[in-house]
Amino acid sequence: MSGKKPLVSTLLMAVLLLSGCPGEETEENDEEEGNGVEEAEEILEDLLEIEENLISVMQQADLVPLVEGMPPPEEEEEETDEEEDEAGEEEDDRQNGEDEEDEQVYSETTMEKEILEKTVMGELIRREKEGFQEEDADEKEGLEPPEDTEEIWEEITVSTTELHNLWDAIRPDLVEEEVAPDKLEEFEERLDGLTLSGVEENYFGILGEANHLTALLTEIISTTVDSTTGAAREIKYHTRSVVLASVDGNTEEALARIDFMSELKEGLEDDLEDEEDGILEEFEESLEDLSRVVEKEELEVIKIKAAELMENIVEIIEEVEPEEGEEE
Repeated sequence: MSGKKPLVSTLLMAVLLLSGCPGEETEENDEEEGNGVEEAEEILEDLLEIEENLISVMQQADLVPLVEGMPPPEEEEEETDEEEDEAGEEEDDRQNGEDEEDEQVYSETTMEKEILEKTVMGELIRREKEGFQEEDADEKEGLEPPEDTEEIWEEITVSTTELHNLWDAIRPDLVEEEVAPDKLEEFEERLDGLTLSGVEENYFGILGEANHLTALLTEIISTTVDSTTGAAREIKYHTRSVVLASVDGNTEEALARIDFMSELKEGLEDDLEDEEDGILEEFEESLEDLSRVVEKEELEVIKIKAAELMENIVEIIEEVEPEEGEEE
């Protein structure tokens, strides 16, 4: 009988030790879960930085046809000198604060008109970028074009190099998150294609490659983090695609993109609360307007309606994202 006592003591100690494990495991699980959420937020932040840079590259490339159609700075100066000589002293008398303000408004209005007419997605991207800017940022940022296309291509080279650096930095994290290897490979191939389009100074190629990369980013985000704005971000991609297809004369493709956006509307309904139905109604109206002008092949109006739709989507994303932060 005495030989059984050590066995009983051993069993009692084992039970006591085991009874303490659940609490320790819970703390470890909570800590691991907290670290997982933090890592997911960092990954999302890095991916959205890549998206913002891609949109900036599109904006840079889109200025090429605008700048190519502008007269050289020397010609502008000569024309200004002529006008000043003809006006004489009367022109000098009008140089007060009010006239300067009127002239600035006229200049901005003229530039907006030029951007709308001579760029592919100038107005659309300008409104989209407002979603990345701080509240006190200058809404006219990026309105003034560079002096020549050489400056644009230099900026694009710098931007694409930075994109490669950002991607190389985040890729190991995406592999660890078990993102599908074929998606990572496709992204890299498209990023190489974007770089090649820059080397070849193919601005329309840059627009297409950069836009496709934003779609791949949306897919990657949906597999790595819980982002309730996935449908909205996918619609942004299709909105740009509608304009690109319309400029390329492919009305059938543009209408197909609009059909895709209609199907994604259900995803927007899931994201938005009941009190935000007004935003969804605005989206539906903008989508109908865009569909109507695409069918009529009214290119300049298509650009305007696509920009309005993009503004709706940016507003939806701004409404949804703060709620994500509150839940966390």
